[in-house]
Amino acid sequence: MSANILDIARELARFRKLQKTSQGTVAKLLDTTQSHVSGIERGEFDSRISTIQDYARALNLELVLVPRSMLRTVQALVLDQQSEEVAPPRFYARPD
Repeated sequence: MSANILDIARELARFRKLQKTSQGTVAKLLDTTQSHVSGIERGEFDSRISTIQDYARALNLELVLVPRSMLRTVQALVLDQQSEEVAPPRFYARPD
């Protein structure tokens, strides 16, 4: 699994834990096994982006590409809307 996908998979695991959702629950939503979900989170599988996207959606999250020119605006909106239950995403493009 590439480093970027692994970072996203680890972040999904963090969100899953914050939402108090089990790997088994995610597995049922993805029609797979708990051990497969565990493997995704640990980077044991070279997961396709579609798998990562499905995992995110199982947690009521959405993967989004944002134009760099709008990055600060989107970051401000995300931080404005964050709830105390779920921490804001930690993946932001580095400004040039």
